[in-house]
Amino acid sequence: MEKIGGKLQSTQQEERGVNQVFRYLKAIGFGEENLDIKKIARDIIKAPTQYHEFEDEDDFKKVEYYKEFGEGFGLVIRGEKDKDNWLNIFSMSPYAQGGAMVEGYEIEMLDEEGETGSALCEEQHSGTLFSFYLQNLSDWYALHDEDKEDYTGVSVAGFSIEGMVIFPVADQQDRREKALKEAVGNAGLLERARNGDESAADELSTNARELTRYLYERIQKEEMLTVLREYFYPLSETEDLYSILGEIKEVKILTNVLTNKSFYCLDVEAMGIHVNIYIGREDLVGLPTVGMRFKGEAWLHGGLM
Repeated sequence: MEKIGGKLQSTQQEERGVNQVFRYLKAIGFGEENLDIKKIARDIIKAPTQYHEFEDEDDFKKVEYYKEFGEGFGLVIRGEKDKDNWLNIFSMSPYAQGGAMVEGYEIEMLDEEGETGSALCEEQHSGTLFSFYLQNLSDWYALHDEDKEDYTGVSVAGFSIEGMVIFPVADQQDRREKALKEAVGNAGLLERARNGDESAADELSTNARELTRYLYERIQKEEMLTVLREYFYPLSETEDLYSILGEIKEVKILTNVLTNKSFYCLDVEAMGIHVNIYIGREDLVGLPTVGMRFKGEAWLHGGLM
């Protein structure tokens, strides 16, 4: 049996990370103020749905305890055990099933040892670059130890605590906007730029600036959300927080078996990337239906596939 000798992070920077984690637990039904997080953590360690461990240096083991609380979602505790089986807990965070696989041209951890759990992915077809908190860190450790990169994409989930449903926009792109978007997403130019062709990279940059300028000019005269059909951009350089506007492709209502609270799982497509957005029913303004758009912020998580 594990002997728990540690606690969640305690430095000022890490405390901010812990607070962020606890804020987003409500996205999967852990919203009660009187929730006993320490008891939940002990129960997860005592009876996990899945358990993984990896040999580390100096007789330490990295460990993960996964506990499912409903269809495709739950909590994961990460920590480290010493040779006497003392467990030092590093973090507890939500995990959830992501959307359709995002094909990754390149996927890398933002630190070589995988300590932070943050990773970076460049989408294969559009070149969209995004960061995320890696959910299946255990798989990355296993591949990393074997010096392999045996994965082709990422399944992305987003935990949101504030969002709204808005109307779609009529499909009335003019010829100039359509031509500019096609130029920005030119697969041939993108491939050449990845292979070191500076002229292709310059042309892509010029096309992107021209599209930005054109959309900015339209926003001065029209309502922003009728000009911008979708967007997907980071709100922070370090915390994997994104502002998302995209079309709702599927709507599910899930229930947390521990708290009996229900919440939404929305398949949202933005900039060619499918994200399963998890959000409390009370935190979403409007009734989500297929074809409408979701607008909100989310903490991105991803699973290697």
